[in-house]
Amino acid sequence: MDMELLRFYFSYDPVTGLLTWCNRPSQGVRAGDKAGCLRKTDGYLTVMLKRRTYYVHRICYALGSGCVPMFEVDHEDGNRTNNRFKNLRDTTVNQQNRRRVTKRNLVRVQGVTKAPSGRYKAYISLRGKTIYGGTYDTVEQAHDAYVELKRKHHPGNTL
Repeated sequence: MDMELLRFYFSYDPVTGLLTWCNRPSQGVRAGDKAGCLRKTDGYLTVMLKRRTYYVHRICYALGSGCVPMFEVDHEDGNRTNNRFKNLRDTTVNQQNRRRVTKRNLVRVQGVTKAPSGRYKAYISLRGKTIYGGTYDTVEQAHDAYVELKRKHHPGNTL
């Protein structure tokens, strides 16, 4: 993404998260139109510009911060269409707001798994690595340890 190109084609309101077209990229688009179409495959808003598809949240982050994001842009509240600048953050791994428990987790508690010993392990993932928080007798104790790990390693994340 080129910042000059983004500034030429788009206008961004960081308070509302609305991205609009400033200049016409094609015949079907007028200046002032809302930019972005919802992709049914993943729920993100995208735009087509110069034969390339761009995620709207990445454009919003770039225009709001003044620089192209280095890694992934994460929606803090998990809503993929909420592109208010205060809701966007540049992060290395876009897994911090995942609220659902995977089907493989038989315990059905986020950040807790059952060890072969029958005890419960607390863990988080950070930049592709697993950080363990110890083993516990109960699921509740392990979940409390998970919450503490999350607060320590992901301070901007709300639980």
